[in-house]
Amino acid sequence: MAQLKVLRHLVRAMFKLHIVDWSNRQTHQNHLERYFRIRYEIYVVGRKWQHIDRPVPLEIDAFDIRDTIYLLGIDDTGNIAIAVYRPGSSA
Repeated sequence: MAQLKVLRHLVRAMFKLHIVDWSNRQTHQNHLERYFRIRYEIYVVGRKWQHIDRPVPLEIDAFDIRDTIYLLGIDDTGNIAIAVYRPGSSA
């Protein structure tokens, strides 16, 4: 019975993966904006990186370019997980 409870939890925690590039960025604009707001909270508010502060609370930098690819994991409740691939980067 305990295994069944764990399985149900894992199924609820699953998300849909969306690959976002320049061609479909507008479709996922709300999720990307939320991601940039979270980055702002982490770096500007949390770490006090005032040199990147701007009037609009979004942390978008020189690496968020046309070639950047975002992998968005979105669950049924709207939680998101994001991985970023930047072509040409060594990581």
